[in-house]
Amino acid sequence: MPNLFPIDVGMTKLRGVLKLVKEHGGTINVSALAEEAREDVDDLLPLIDAAEMLGLVQVDSGVITLLDKTAPLDSQSFLSMVRPGLAAAEPFKSVISALKQKLASTTPELAAQLKGKGVQLHEDNATNEEMLRGLLLAWGVGAKLLSYDAKADGWKVK
Repeated sequence: MPNLFPIDVGMTKLRGVLKLVKEHGGTINVSALAEEAREDVDDLLPLIDAAEMLGLVQVDSGVITLLDKTAPLDSQSFLSMVRPGLAAAEPFKSVISALKQKLASTTPELAAQLKGKGVQLHEDNATNEEMLRGLLLAWGVGAKLLSYDAKADGWKVK
């Protein structure tokens, strides 16, 4: 099974964590970040994983390093920064591919297509579809990679 983008990571919280890393010169220890953010380390790990998957940070021996220490982290710049990494991360990569090939367009069709590739967020089909829809809305639509038609439960690549 491929490494999947963390389901419980929000853009605002991720941007906040990146800002904290930037405020510390672009490098900080995970435990110091947890203390600074007033978060449990276990709660930060999905955020750190997402940042690493998006190509925004490198993590080595518990030290997080921002890869572009000069990048502005305002909301527009942040969206520009996350788009390339998001398009390469699963399940977004497979969703974009399926949509471009017109193999699927609705959430159930996408979920079935992804399941055939071993890309699944949950083993229960209904739960998997809901989780996929939520993730695609939050990140795919939020990052302006995808558009969504709620009436048809349909997706398109922007």
